[in-house]
Amino acid sequence: MNQHVAMPHAGPEDFGKGQLPPAFWLRSAALFVTEDRRTGAYVPSVDRIGDWLGRFDAWYKDTIGIENTDRLHLMYHRDISLVGDRFLDHVPELARLAEIASGLGVGFSVTVPLDEALQDPQAMRALIGCRAVSTLGVSIDSDLQTPDAALLASILTGIVAAKGHLAFIGDYDAIARLGLLDIPGVDSAQITIHPKSRGAHLHSPDMPVAPCFSRLRIYGDVDGSLYPCLGLVGVPGMALGHLDQPIEDTVLGGAAYPLRIDDLARRGPALTGAPPQDRLTGLPLVCEHHRRALLAVAGDDAGGQG
Repeated sequence: MNQHVAMPHAGPEDFGKGQLPPAFWLRSAALFVTEDRRTGAYVPSVDRIGDWLGRFDAWYKDTIGIENTDRLHLMYHRDISLVGDRFLDHVPELARLAEIASGLGVGFSVTVPLDEALQDPQAMRALIGCRAVSTLGVSIDSDLQTPDAALLASILTGIVAAKGHLAFIGDYDAIARLGLLDIPGVDSAQITIHPKSRGAHLHSPDMPVAPCFSRLRIYGDVDGSLYPCLGLVGVPGMALGHLDQPIEDTVLGGAAYPLRIDDLARRGPALTGAPPQDRLTGLPLVCEHHRRALLAVAGDDAGGQG
């Protein structure tokens, strides 16, 4: 277990010292959840997540000095998303968490496979009815057969009517083939596309983006450990802290950490050697390179202690 030393908190951070604190970069969160095989409830529970979100929000506002009506721009673009399965079986729980997030001025999002939405449109409409859900992701299987057009349109226009934003996640060609970009009443300003593959109309940049600022957020593993980016989830020694810890006792509150979050955000990880040719994850290349380097060091350290 990582040993973190609690640091005293002295109110709003001074952001003028060259190095910005983690709070500047880590204002949003994506938390993994899984179903307990015995009870069917989510782990971590929605109540634990809601409790953490309330504590994090209070700490964040105090840290950036929002009570003094300063730095209002740091309140923008804050959101929490859940990453998991079977969300349509947990609509009442999601509604509770969405309401908590909405009350704090934090966006809330989940992603539902399109085939599940079409199989259980009643549950999907109930989820859409949670107007506190600000973004609803819809993942598309490349092999999905063309669905009933009227049912599809009613689901997608329902999201937009509820003032939610729509995010399509999947192969670009499949998104186009299913006509998801041609639904009457849904315009491009209400849609974000996250392609899983390039498709015929997209290409990859020759040089990957190294700075991490756009990829940094708090990622929570199912065991409650918190990390600053997806590529570091599960890497030994890289946890910021735990979901149940006081925020002040974690790296967010000033505890020691092996990496400088500000350096990662501005310049990206310091890497040596050629990037891996055999890809093991769907992470950006620079992220996989960094993750594998850290895992190699952790393995060497463990071997030396054996």
